[in-house]
Amino acid sequence: MSLTLFFFLVLFILFVSTCIGFFLWKNLKIIKYMPALVGFISVLSIFIWQRMTFG
Repeated sequence: MSLTLFFFLVLFILFVSTCIGFFLWKNLKIIKYMPALVGFISVLSIFIWQRMTFG
């Protein structure tokens, strides 16, 4: 996987998690920091996967 594709994948995951987090926060009034949490976890998991795949 190239670095550009990796960068766009991270941006897409952050965007989707932000949309889901705002939707849940607007309708349920509970999960305020979900976008940051999901974004951080997804970036961390992708980074770990990259390290395991390419060494």
